[in-house]
Amino acid sequence: MVLVMTTLGFLIFDQFVSGAFEEKRERSTALLESFAVSSSIAVATQNLESLDSNMIRMAQAGGRLHGLVHVAMLDHRGRVLAQAYARDEDGIIMAPTKEVPQASFYEEAIQSPDGLWKRIVISDDSPLLAMSIPAVSGLRWGTLVGYFELTSHEQRIQTVGWSLIWITFAIALSMTVGLLFGLWRIVVRPVRALAKGASAVRSGDLSTRIQMDRSDELGDLVSSFNDMTGELEEYTSRLQEKVEERTQELNAKNGELEQVNRRLEEVVQELDKLARTDRLTGISNRGHIMELLNRELRRCQRTGVNFSVMLIDIDHFKNFNDTHGHLIGDYVLTETVGRMKGCLRNTDALGRYGGEEFIAILPDTNKTGGLAVGENVRNRVSASNYEDGDGCDVGVVTVSGGVSSFPEDGDTVAELIRKADEALYAAKSSGRNKIVQFEAKPE
Repeated sequence: MVLVMTTLGFLIFDQFVSGAFEEKRERSTALLESFAVSSSIAVATQNLESLDSNMIRMAQAGGRLHGLVHVAMLDHRGRVLAQAYARDEDGIIMAPTKEVPQASFYEEAIQSPDGLWKRIVISDDSPLLAMSIPAVSGLRWGTLVGYFELTSHEQRIQTVGWSLIWITFAIALSMTVGLLFGLWRIVVRPVRALAKGASAVRSGDLSTRIQMDRSDELGDLVSSFNDMTGELEEYTSRLQEKVEERTQELNAKNGELEQVNRRLEEVVQELDKLARTDRLTGISNRGHIMELLNRELRRCQRTGVNFSVMLIDIDHFKNFNDTHGHLIGDYVLTETVGRMKGCLRNTDALGRYGGEEFIAILPDTNKTGGLAVGENVRNRVSASNYEDGDGCDVGVVTVSGGVSSFPEDGDTVAELIRKADEALYAAKSSGRNKIVQFEAKPE
């Protein structure tokens, strides 16, 4: 009988521990999820100030209500974008905070598609619950990681365990005295019934009930057994309902997050396109081409290779607008861009510098090569007459260009553009429809 009570006590304690840890994990997950969307939006928009603010608010709220010790936002490579520690009312970082094992768990967290949780122990023997969730499902902007204090939680479990041990011991002792007192009565059948019922409960059949009409100690034990299995069955049923309800809520939230994720992706793509592209010609706008030019200059300064910059201007472009109208002028711009792109490599970059003026970046190309590319562009543009969408002959379009090269013509973006512009001015002054390379004037 003592073995039966011990088994039941173990089952009850195991259910309590599982439920307690599940409740702790659910509350911790809910805290991280409540800040996941706003944090992911801050990452997507590169608003680090907002992200830092989110981390601080989460640390403050989680430290008071859920035992949150440390929270961090990781990018897809596991680098920390922002983090915060829980602090008390005086602004002092709350214990435990010593040597939180971040690197190994961060690596596991970013590789887990559905989130991760595990119990860890830090250097001062303080237990922590380490958790991670993807900031947004679908397109994963980052991973939210939190460490929650478990000391008080495990102390409560330990207290319940000792209480259960004493209760079990007391019940077992009472039943032993009762059995010794009632040995003169027949006990084989009730004991077998109890053993069968305990075995059924141990195998998972919580609907087991022992039918026995007795008013002595065995009858009380049977009644207690039936009450206990009834409570276990009811608790299990409620737990299953909560699991199903939670699953439905999570599915609904996942659907909402997927919609937000799709919308964010569309907005990001649209903003990225607007930020980099000239709307009329479809090539890089001035801001983006200058960014590419600075990037190419830094690359060549590191590697020591050369590259060329070419400024190209459409000759007499104002006449097209004045003679044919701005729609034809727009057509001339887009057609000229198409012909120029046909002369460039995939590694080259073409952007609209302003109005009818364009700039081309030619990596790994010296000044002689840059001049050859310019001649190809000039010949390609003037090779045949332009015709608009209605088949109307617009005439021949010519371009003039100037070429400068790194490092012989300069080691800054401003200097390279200035010298390419001087060469372009020389091409314009000498009759247009020419490509001229910059030549330093003799001192």
